[in-house]
Amino acid sequence: MVLFITTIDGHCRTREFSCQFHELEQAFDFLNQIVVRGDTLLQACTEEDGQLTQLPLDAFDGIPFLRAIENLKQEWLSVLDHAPESGLPVYGILQELIEWLKKQIDHYEKQMAIIESTIRHFKQLRCRAESCKPHDLNFSPVSDHFVSLLNNYEEQLRKVSLSHQQALNRLRELTIKN
Repeated sequence: MVLFITTIDGHCRTREFSCQFHELEQAFDFLNQIVVRGDTLLQACTEEDGQLTQLPLDAFDGIPFLRAIENLKQEWLSVLDHAPESGLPVYGILQELIEWLKKQIDHYEKQMAIIESTIRHFKQLRCRAESCKPHDLNFSPVSDHFVSLLNNYEEQLRKVSLSHQQALNRLRELTIKN
């Protein structure tokens, strides 16, 4: 990463220069050192991988923060190295997932039963309507409507059946591992 800087020094001379840093935090600390020296930042930007990024000059007030960032990084690494165990053992989480899947499967089975019942009911209504008005010209839109509804419910049944099968497969996988 390259840092490009334009400053005004203590003798009111404009200075432009660039320098290379491996980490953004180091570049920020360098900019803070320039401000501490009494120079005024006019422009600061970084170039990395062909991308030019303007830096907000107000962010550099002369207070170094590289050490604070390093301390924060070490604290986080320490916390992550000593992360507490989960409140539930893996077996407990697995059991909860199995129970949830069983409830989901039950829900899918109830949904399929309701949809199948609705399909049977619509088929009966369509047959009854067709037998009552076979020669009525106004019957065609009604018949088409029944067919459309049946197609929609059959598509819903296919989707719920697929979700049901996926849940069964997942439950089978988990109970084999258990």
